Amino acid sequence: MDVLSPSSRGFLANQYDVVLDKGTWDAMSLSNDREDRLTAYRGAVVEALCSSGLFVIFSCNFTREELCKFFEAGSSLAFHCEIPATHAITFGGRQGVTSTGVVFKKL
Repeated sequence: MDVLSPSSRGFLANQYDVVLDKGTWDAMSLSNDREDRLTAYRGAVVEALCSSGLFVIFSCNFTREELCKFFEAGSSLAFHCEIPATHAITFGGRQGVTSTGVVFKKL
């Protein structure tokens, strides 16, 4: 099912307590029509969630700050918590993580 298709939108409305993204956001961020697709995706996530539902996203391309900036802007999602990273890397004298996990709550 294409969750970005207008025909899918009403079908998914307020159906889920939890929506999990483990790579969809990252893949869509590489598309040619990136902004339109990501905005539509955010809308589909918000629509699919029940009131007080949770959106859990894992990204290997974006930081917590970048994810919060996009998902909180103009939507009913609010940062709930960060999922602690289990793997860290050191490169160029700086330490970082291989992926970021963030939980948003629908208001």
